[in-house]
Amino acid sequence: MHAIETLSDKGQIAVVFGRPYKNILALKKCLRMCRSHLHWFERNLPKKAFETVFEAIEEGYIRHVETIKFLRGIDDKVNESFRNEFLKFKQDVLSHDIESELRVICDSSIASRVHGRYIYTENEENQPVFIKLPPLNSLRANQWDIILTDTSEIPPFPEFWDSGLDIQHAWNEIKRRLNEYLERRAEILEE
Repeated sequence: MHAIETLSDKGQIAVVFGRPYKNILALKKCLRMCRSHLHWFERNLPKKAFETVFEAIEEGYIRHVETIKFLRGIDDKVNESFRNEFLKFKQDVLSHDIESELRVICDSSIASRVHGRYIYTENEENQPVFIKLPPLNSLRANQWDIILTDTSEIPPFPEFWDSGLDIQHAWNEIKRRLNEYLERRAEILEE
């Protein structure tokens, strides 16, 4: 227990084997830090991220946030179901006066530069806060990992955001790029 407390003091929160409830609380503690905005960048962003953020809003862990931006890379999970799930999330968070967007990076040479999961926000003093997350599955399952809450070495969100396409307004272009991506993958698998 002492080692875990020491990690928290150093900007790290341990994700502990066999403690899924404690681990979800650690994530909620991170979300509670968010002020003004919440930007979540994850190359393989799962639909579960929408649910996790929405639950945190409903439970009052996320307050004082006016905008939420999700950013992900293109892969076979970017489909109608994923898009519809986000659009439902977008509509529901409007009832909390929160605007939300989701962009997809369709250029795999850009998306492949990032592997981790990152939250960008501000604290109560309007200082930038960067959080590196483990996979959501690690938080809900019996796996060891670490949440870094005191890091500055993370990808520049604005640069990656600008390279993405809006899933609501550029859906036809995303579908076209997705088909190209899937065709390239099929060719690689055939070789």
